[in-house]
Amino acid sequence: MKSEPGVGSRFEVIVPLTVEHVSLGQDGKRFSGKRAAVVGFSEESRRDTEELLSYLGAEPLAASSLAEALSADVDYVIADERELLSNHPEAEALRGRLAAVLRLGYSGRSHICAEGCATLPYPVRMGSLIDALSSLDGKERGEAEVAAKRLERVREKREEKLAASEEARPKLSAEESEELTRMVELISSDVALLDWTAAERDAKNGKSRFSELKAEPCERLAFSALLLARKGDGAGLRKILDRARAMLKA
Repeated sequence: MKSEPGVGSRFEVIVPLTVEHVSLGQDGKRFSGKRAAVVGFSEESRRDTEELLSYLGAEPLAASSLAEALSADVDYVIADERELLSNHPEAEALRGRLAAVLRLGYSGRSHICAEGCATLPYPVRMGSLIDALSSLDGKERGEAEVAAKRLERVREKREEKLAASEEARPKLSAEESEELTRMVELISSDVALLDWTAAERDAKNGKSRFSELKAEPCERLAFSALLLARKGDGAGLRKILDRARAMLKA
């Protein structure tokens, strides 16, 4: 304390602090050699999460959907909980390598816990990310592999059924073929540019046009493309485009 008459007093308080460092393993690369997909965040949140993963030694990958993450060769999937609520089969198939980022006050907790995944709070921080990924390393992935195979069989049967129904349908009229060709060209360009807003718009316009033409198979295809565009599912849109091209060749 220092004091001067007529001026005042000055107090200095010194508090000893200890900084607790998180052990990140050799060279701070706890998850070196691991690959992690990041799904369902804003651009800023995704970038922050990817930077944390890189700092920890993992290779981050941006995935547009859980379906895309499922098909990728990754050790972990870090996903916003809102992605899990609408993609139950994919979340189940990712059991053992899925970390759900929970937002304050958001619903659906029991659904997410049923997937057998790790959880961490939003926003993603270093300590909670390390805890979540470390807990995944000890989880049994056998059930997830069974679920993934079951999901793949369901998809194969669905595609076979769709292919059979498309083969049985009458040929497209000249006007239907023209509209379908236009939609395929537009959405193909949108997917190449990763412009999901444009893809949604073009699919919606195509659906409206096919509705006017009473071309139900084409309208259903456009509606599927519309839903996938809203999710930013590039892989799913490419499959829709392949089906549309097959219809044009029939």
